[in-house]
Amino acid sequence: VNMSETFSPLIGVNMTMKNSLSAKVEYRKQRNISLNVNSVQITEGHTDEFVIGAGYTIKDLSFVAKGKDGRQKKVSNDLKINVDVSYKDIKTLLRKVEEDLTQASSGNKVLGIKISADYVLSQKINLQFFYDHQGTTPLISSSYPVKADNVGINIKLMLTR
Repeated sequence: VNMSETFSPLIGVNMTMKNSLSAKVEYRKQRNISLNVNSVQITEGHTDEFVIGAGYTIKDLSFVAKGKDGRQKKVSNDLKINVDVSYKDIKTLLRKVEEDLTQASSGNKVLGIKISADYVLSQKINLQFFYDHQGTTPLISSSYPVKADNVGINIKLMLTR
């Protein structure tokens, strides 16, 4: 028997101001409960996450690009920059019902930083630069801290327009 509750976000505020600055604050909560009838155990997982984000849009950023015929062409679109910082606390508890015993079986504290910049180059080409950092600190001593960084460029080609 499994039960899952997800509030993503439970509480959230998104603001966009007249000067093209945006901000967001979110609190997300998740709970998963699983009953194992054979071993008379309940596994309970809790996740609490706080997200703080900011963004800015640079209006009409211009670039000069060469066209197919060799002529220079001016491209002017908005550049959207976003930064999100998140802190996630994940805990898993194992409850043995017959023994009236509760113990932590796993858990992590995760710090995440996401930075992205989006630019529409043309009607069919979208460019995105991104940086994603995830730092994980385990709650139990049998695991090791892990840090991961992803950096890259996404090029989206829209063939339907």
